Amino acid sequence: MLRSARQVPRSPHRDLHDEPSLKCEIANYDETVAGKAGKPHLVFWITDGNTQLYPKQRSQGVRWFLSFYLQLKASEKSNAKRLFLLDEPGANLHSKAQADVLKVINKLAKQNASTVIYSTHSPQMLEYPKLFRVHAVQRDGEQDDSPTVVIDAHRLGTASTDTLSPVLTAMGSDLSSHEVIKKENNVLLEEMSGYYYLTAFWKLTDTKTKAHFIAATGVNKIEMLTNMFRGWGLDFIVAVDDDNQGRNA
Repeated sequence: MLRSARQVPRSPHRDLHDEPSLKCEIANYDETVAGKAGKPHLVFWITDGNTQLYPKQRSQGVRWFLSFYLQLKASEKSNAKRLFLLDEPGANLHSKAQADVLKVINKLAKQNASTVIYSTHSPQMLEYPKLFRVHAVQRDGEQDDSPTVVIDAHRLGTASTDTLSPVLTAMGSDLSSHEVIKKENNVLLEEMSGYYYLTAFWKLTDTKTKAHFIAATGVNKIEMLTNMFRGWGLDFIVAVDDDNQGRNA
């Protein structure tokens, strides 16, 4: 049975963009509910400080996030390590809300010592400094019954462009607010190992100049990155291994 939203008194100290919170109250079934008239039951609301809505009156993304939150709170009571398998946790959520989901996932893994594995097609659900966590999943062939293969972070360069599209999209999204790719002093590298080595060496030299190290997924991806950086009008240099593949690139 669909009920209308409730208006609740707004505190003068509340902001118009308060985050939703969960409320619970005891209600009684009315006479229209056969076999349950007058019996108590729990009613859950989602409120933003101004309007109270039933969960089913909120968007699919908010309903998913609410169920996820309740599952996390319930798991905390057991004090046991958990394995969470999440399928598209950012679905039906805008980019800022997806970033909030990512924060919750990281907090969950850190506080509860739990393992979280999730699938995503969203660039907002990727953390560039932690690409070592990313595994690519794709079909090993063109047929519908082709087996699915998992490609670890060290071999991401062997994945197809379609499979890597979330990573490539993340690299090209809204450069005005990007935390990785800057307008100047970018250094393009072959792979993540070079990123960690050179980042550490740069800190050890205590150099005042900022350097922004950008890791590709193999030397064969360097040319594509340079074309994108030229297109964006960004300042960059390239550092590759002194071997045949590096010299050819």
